[in-house]
Amino acid sequence: MLERLYANTKTKSRCGATAATREHYTTCALLQHLLKNLLEAFGPIPNLVSPQQPIDHILNRLPRSEVGLTLGKWQSTWPALLHVLREIDRLSHHANTYNYVEEPAPEEALQATTSITSPPNI
Repeated sequence: MLERLYANTKTKSRCGATAATREHYTTCALLQHLLKNLLEAFGPIPNLVSPQQPIDHILNRLPRSEVGLTLGKWQSTWPALLHVLREIDRLSHHANTYNYVEEPAPEEALQATTSITSPPNI
């Protein structure tokens, strides 16, 4: 998923950086507050082997079910992760070519999983 967001390294970031690369987004001034929120929600991250980024580590730790996203730290981590990924998507496109698609607020993303009912046993 992140590879798609980072695919075009010739893209200029909205912050003015010459290349919108995965490494750039770990230090991009326009993304720092969201990354800080994500790291605070997720908690400590071990030392990572380059080129792995904190977002990679967090994505690799995602629960395997929707129910897992409603437990523990994922209640705050999941919305924070969605905020970061949406902002990377927005920052990776020129303002005049970015087509905003209205999506539910990341904070509401978990509400949909808790309202899903299991199908009846047949």
